[in-house]
Amino acid sequence: MNARNLVMPPGTFRMTLACMVFVSHVMPLALGAAAVYLFFALSGYWIYQMWHAEYASLDRPYTTFMASRVWRLLPVFYATLVVLALCVHPLGLFAFHLPDGWSWASANFYASHLLLLGYADLESPGNIIPTVWSLDIELQFYLVAPVVIAILDRSQHRSPMRLALYAVAVGGLAVLFTVYGLRPTTGSLPLYLAFFLCGMLAARHAWRPTAVQARTSLLGAAALLFGCIALPHLRELFLWGSFSGPLSQYNAQANGVLALLLVPYAMATVRRPGSRTDRVLGNLSYEVYLVHGAALTIFLQHFGHLSRVARIPYILVMLVAVAAISWLIYRYVDEYSEKLRRAYVKAQQRRTETVPPATAGTA
Repeated sequence: MNARNLVMPPGTFRMTLACMVFVSHVMPLALGAAAVYLFFALSGYWIYQMWHAEYASLDRPYTTFMASRVWRLLPVFYATLVVLALCVHPLGLFAFHLPDGWSWASANFYASHLLLLGYADLESPGNIIPTVWSLDIELQFYLVAPVVIAILDRSQHRSPMRLALYAVAVGGLAVLFTVYGLRPTTGSLPLYLAFFLCGMLAARHAWRPTAVQARTSLLGAAALLFGCIALPHLRELFLWGSFSGPLSQYNAQANGVLALLLVPYAMATVRRPGSRTDRVLGNLSYEVYLVHGAALTIFLQHFGHLSRVARIPYILVMLVAVAAISWLIYRYVDEYSEKLRRAYVKAQQRRTETVPPATAGTA
């Protein structure tokens, strides 16, 4: 097999991850957490690259970076909320009630639907779009990403700052897979820092996975997934519904191992140039990820009680609706917003002397 054909281009891979989350919500295949963890790793890689390519040489790098990244997230999020409101309330499909009175929970509800921060702490039905929890984690990462990049660029491999960073990442991963193991869609950045750090270190050291490494990564993940599904006593690690059993509580851990196995493959995809169509797929994956989360709220309320076979027609309708709405938001909101965002970054004043990115291979 040609290794080049084995490795997806970056946009196609991101769309595949978004579809994995979609499938995990409507079919008894619990792979959504692994897909989100890989999104975090890819985010770490691209943020490191973009910081040096677009922001490090600006007069106000941090403020421009934060404005740009918030600008990237919020318009599509707001558009999805608007579409959900327009589709849902007139039809009476989903009875959503705003919080009664004022409390920390109600304040967090309004703040997180305005600025995303705090969304990971919302519970149903307050999290109107359940998939948005990861955007909260993503925004938390943006807040500290320049500091993490500075630590990686300016400290030795075994310096106290590096070791402290690694300790936070490993400690967060340990907490995620123990204390938060039963509910992986919650918490704060330290729980997921290890995945972001995988991508940042790959970018920092210009790691180029070989064809053998990419193939081994993919085959290893496939062996874990299909091996567990094939064994009756282990299939509940990745399957839910009627397959649930005592090991279902370890789904987050199983997804974490699966994601870590796939990190080399994910890093191989970013090295493969994509076509214009592939770039569109990559951008559209964001809309699919958000819009299907909004559609999921309606789907579960009205069709969640049906058997897996009876759900199939409604899943197909949901699929068509998500694809159509995602394209409309991409075409009429995201593309225009992205043009303005890029123009804003390009218009920022740059220092006369720029600091080049750290060379590959240095500690």
